[in-house]
Amino acid sequence: MSRRLAGLRMIALAAVLNSAAHAEEPTAAELVVRGKALLKKHEDEAAEQTFSRALKLDPKCVDAWVGRAEARRWDKAEEGIADYGEALKLAPGRADIWAARGQLRAWKGDKEGGLEDLAEAVKQDPANAEIRMKRSKILQEKGDVAAAVSEMTAAIERNPADLKLRSIRGVLRLDAMEFEGAAEDLTAAIPAGRTDLKILGVRGFARFGAGDWKKAAEDLDASIAADKSREATSGSDLALLFVAQTRAGMSAEAAKTFAARKGGLLPGDGHYTDVAFYVAGWVTEEDLLEDCWTDYEPHRLMGIAHASFFIGIKRALAGEPASAAYWLKRALAQDVSKTGRFKEACLANAELKRLGDVKAAASSKDEALWSRTENVWALLDRLNEVLEARDDAAREKAIADVLAVSPHCAEALSTRSIYGNQDKPERAMKDLDLILEHRPGNRSALRQRKDWRTRTGDYRGALEDARRTAGMRGNGLGEHSDCGDLLYVLGDLEEARAEYTMEMEGVKYEPRTDEMRVRLWIVSVAQGKGKAATEELAGQYKDVQADLSFETEQARFAAGLTDRTAFATAVDKFMAANPPASTHTWVHAFHLMGVRALYEGNKAEAIRMFENCRKREAREWMPWIASGLALEQLKKK
Repeated sequence: MSRRLAGLRMIALAAVLNSAAHAEEPTAAELVVRGKALLKKHEDEAAEQTFSRALKLDPKCVDAWVGRAEARRWDKAEEGIADYGEALKLAPGRADIWAARGQLRAWKGDKEGGLEDLAEAVKQDPANAEIRMKRSKILQEKGDVAAAVSEMTAAIERNPADLKLRSIRGVLRLDAMEFEGAAEDLTAAIPAGRTDLKILGVRGFARFGAGDWKKAAEDLDASIAADKSREATSGSDLALLFVAQTRAGMSAEAAKTFAARKGGLLPGDGHYTDVAFYVAGWVTEEDLLEDCWTDYEPHRLMGIAHASFFIGIKRALAGEPASAAYWLKRALAQDVSKTGRFKEACLANAELKRLGDVKAAASSKDEALWSRTENVWALLDRLNEVLEARDDAAREKAIADVLAVSPHCAEALSTRSIYGNQDKPERAMKDLDLILEHRPGNRSALRQRKDWRTRTGDYRGALEDARRTAGMRGNGLGEHSDCGDLLYVLGDLEEARAEYTMEMEGVKYEPRTDEMRVRLWIVSVAQGKGKAATEELAGQYKDVQADLSFETEQARFAAGLTDRTAFATAVDKFMAANPPASTHTWVHAFHLMGVRALYEGNKAEAIRMFENCRKREAREWMPWIASGLALEQLKKK
């Protein structure tokens, strides 16, 4: 009896343990919740494994099939498509699953299959505008713009209050050359009592295509005027505005408006900016086409399309229809599919339609311009090949060959400034001055001239170049710190502080933030405010892990959180990890150690550190120069 009782107890214990084990195992539904959370964190591999566990527990769990399909959409798209298929066997009425599989199939290149799935999704949920938008996008990518417009029309009929749908159809109608309809849709997309400046710019584009020059000019001008920083304004917008005003009989006003609206844009800042200066008469056709050259050819094709379109438009303005048609057709002939969409294509087609059946052939002037452009590009291609071969004699010949055809070619002059004039600052500066005479917005030339002026002690001139570059569209970060360095050397410490602060506030990159904090600390030491700055820096870095980066170690050393020996060890470590940066690293390190010694009142140590900095190769000019100036002052005392 006792044995039987013991056996029953063992069975009961096993049942309890088994029950406890199963109680810890999550259900399929719980695993789906976990998987979805992992997807939100973009942890696709872990999400896939979690959904697979759910499916082992419940092979009929639709959400698990869908979740695993989503987890596989990037790296295992075919398996993801198969998972969506399993989900649809279980839930054929789910429009969201049909839509998701359709998008994935289209992304994998099966656009027809994607459209079929999305059509089924529409059938299951006819009022769903999002699904119709996805179908419309794929149809547009296929080149069936009319069908894309029809899809959006169906979406609008079901959702008449959705202004976004009118906006999308308006943009599609541009591609379909339905310019009046596009303008109508874009007008309807603007909420009552409000002004949507982004839509105004697109509507200006549509009205330009329709030939409604006055209204096109009004829309484009309003859109550009509202863009105070000019960050959203393109050269194309300005060029179209100039042309629209000219065609509306406002030639004098066009020049004034252009001057008022160009802001920080400068000729020479790439052909996307230069098209505006070209139509306004500030840049030549030769320079515009020449600057389309890039060693990455697909981008060259987009540049040709863009530049050729505006040459055609300007020739049409000049009353040269045959020449205009030549350039407009050249713009449309470029295969830009690898780099994006040539949005002016619809305007080029509209312009050709306005020109009518042009009988006359293009002039020899057009053929000669194109032949010259191709010749310059071929010579630049050759120069690029020679640079890779590192043959000095061949490089000089290749540069000379380019300049024989194009005497102020920015690419050739810039190359000579970098490679051929290392010990010839006057020749380098002459080359850069020539570039900037013709292309005052050439950022590369401005930066090179800033460096040469810095090396030769023309700090005010270098500051002028740095500020000019900082004021250009899309710029400032990087340039503000250069301005700060030059102002520091010139002794304008409060202005230097302002520039470093702008750099720090604009950069969302921790090492750069560390670097700017160190430079602000150096300024504070120079102003006699080192104690407060050191305390502030120590508060910011007291809990920061050591050895994160060279910039972090600089900040920790400036704050007094590590001593000179530990800092030097850290510098050695970072130098070993990145030998090419060794000169850069030690120049900054010795200058910082010199400033720290000054702050501590150790004049002899400061002199020794600044002298060590000056012994290094001066690739990092600002700390090298600052150390030299500090030595001069210390040795006078």
